[in-house]
Amino acid sequence: MTQPAIQPPPDWKPAGRETESARIVRLFKEEVWNANELIKAYAGRSPKPAHVRPAAAKHVRTFMGSLGKLQRMHRVNAGLVLLFQAFAVEWQDGTGSWTECKPLIGALNDAIMDLEP
Repeated sequence: MTQPAIQPPPDWKPAGRETESARIVRLFKEEVWNANELIKAYAGRSPKPAHVRPAAAKHVRTFMGSLGKLQRMHRVNAGLVLLFQAFAVEWQDGTGSWTECKPLIGALNDAIMDLEP
C-alpha cells in the first residue's frame, strides 16, 4: 500500500518568487499540516499500516528541524515553542500515543497559521 497523497491547500503556494524566509515558513507549515493529517487519520487505530509511522516521523523530523531556523528568524513566540515541546514529549519519535498527540498537533497546526513570512 502506498502512502496517501497529502498535500496542503493550493492557496499556500506563493504567487511570485519567494524569499528564503518565506520559503522556510511555507515548508514548515506544509510539514506540520501533513503530519497533522496523518496523525488525525490514524490516531486510535492499531495496528497502523507499515508506511504510516515512517511517513509521519519524516514530516515531524522535518518541521522539528526547522524550528531552530524559525527561532533564529524570530518567527516563533514562547507559546509556540511550548506547544512544540509538549508535542515532542508525547510523540517520542512516533512511538508515543498518537491519540495524545492528536490535540497537540492540531493546536500546533492552528497556531502556525498565524506565522507570516
